[in-house]
Amino acid sequence: MSTERMNTVLWLGFPKRLLSALKGLCCLAQSQRAMQAPEIANRIGVSKSETSKVMQMLVWGGFVTSRRGSNGGFRLAATPDQITTGDVIRFFLSKHQEEPDRDCPVVNVLRTYAAPCQEAFGRLTLADITAQRSRFLVAVAEKEELKHEAVQQLSPAISPIVLVPFGEKWLVESELEVEGDYTHTTNSPWDHGWDKGFEYAQIDYLANRYLTVVGGRFLTPFGIFNERLHPGWVRNLQTAPYITAFEMSDSNGGMLRGAIPVGSFLNINYASFFSGAVNNSWEGSTRSAGERLGFFFPAARLEVGTSFQRQLQDQHVNTFGVDAIWQSSRVPLDVRAEYARNATVGSGYWIEGAYRMRKSPILKSFMRKSQAEVRFEQFFTPSAMGMGGGSGDMELPDSNAKRIVSGWSYWIRPDVRSNFSYGREFIDSGDHNVWTVGLTYRFAFPLMGGGK
Repeated sequence: MSTERMNTVLWLGFPKRLLSALKGLCCLAQSQRAMQAPEIANRIGVSKSETSKVMQMLVWGGFVTSRRGSNGGFRLAATPDQITTGDVIRFFLSKHQEEPDRDCPVVNVLRTYAAPCQEAFGRLTLADITAQRSRFLVAVAEKEELKHEAVQQLSPAISPIVLVPFGEKWLVESELEVEGDYTHTTNSPWDHGWDKGFEYAQIDYLANRYLTVVGGRFLTPFGIFNERLHPGWVRNLQTAPYITAFEMSDSNGGMLRGAIPVGSFLNINYASFFSGAVNNSWEGSTRSAGERLGFFFPAARLEVGTSFQRQLQDQHVNTFGVDAIWQSSRVPLDVRAEYARNATVGSGYWIEGAYRMRKSPILKSFMRKSQAEVRFEQFFTPSAMGMGGGSGDMELPDSNAKRIVSGWSYWIRPDVRSNFSYGREFIDSGDHNVWTVGLTYRFAFPLMGGGK
């Protein structure tokens, strides 16, 4: 056997990501249905962030397809008897091939004696492996999962933001997000993983008072949650609304934005963007274009906006949105609402209110640092179930769902906030409670010059 032939099918170390890929494929082969990435991660014992990356690589390799919708998720691109382990191994090793140590006699002997076994293993299909229920590859529980299992999740996040002005016209701004995910499910060990990437890294040119030109990676201007409320220290409730799973994204490209006053009664703000397709775990994005147009009425303290986004890769689909923000001038009450619709994913809305308790006549020292919050939301699956395209990794309900969440925030200091919330989710797969406890700390300091 030639050295070149051996390098294409043989391996001495079994890369962890390759093992996860084979586990995921066998999981799909056994289930014989579409599966979401979180479900696959739970079954094969790998973190959700790592599973998402592995499944996306399998999509690129042609082993798996993905589609949106209530029946969406990841599926095998062929029948289990048509996919061999050798094909998967060659694909993954072509991306991460280690240089062989040809000068080491021990490695050469091991390679020679291991060749027949490894070649035989490479000829196995997914059907062969799932039929044998191999413990080496598949970590699938054979008993059906409990519908009402309890899940505890700890999600620490570090999000440093850097602002660097150059003169009066230029500004560089970026945010690096490092987020952990520690999840525990009933009768299962803790699963953990860390994900990192740039939320945005952009250059702003302030052309004039009406126009700012943006280039680089930026938060997609769709709706109000993505651009204005996505940081944990800004949002009222830590649990994100359903619809942000298909509208919330980052873009790599260019954007024009600004505001135009119309007398003293109206201010029109706008944003128009184009994004290119980038397949990168740090700064991935979808090829798309869109806009948001907002109308702010200062006297009424009311802003109403409309958003549009068109995906320009895979299946070309449109997403529409409407949003509103209102602040009462008589009581310390803020109200926010948003609606979004995508024909292939679904539609939904959320409405949220926050009331600062500083006017409470009781427990004044405590109440003046407190805020009560409540949100109601609904999600509706699309009427056309078979339409697809895009990622199957969206954490959306598989059926119509609604959720109500109430919370309480308390500012320990101006820069330290604690919050607690309780919610109830109503869904066909089983109603359940959602409890959240959070602690956020924000601080700022100059990188050079000035004072703290």
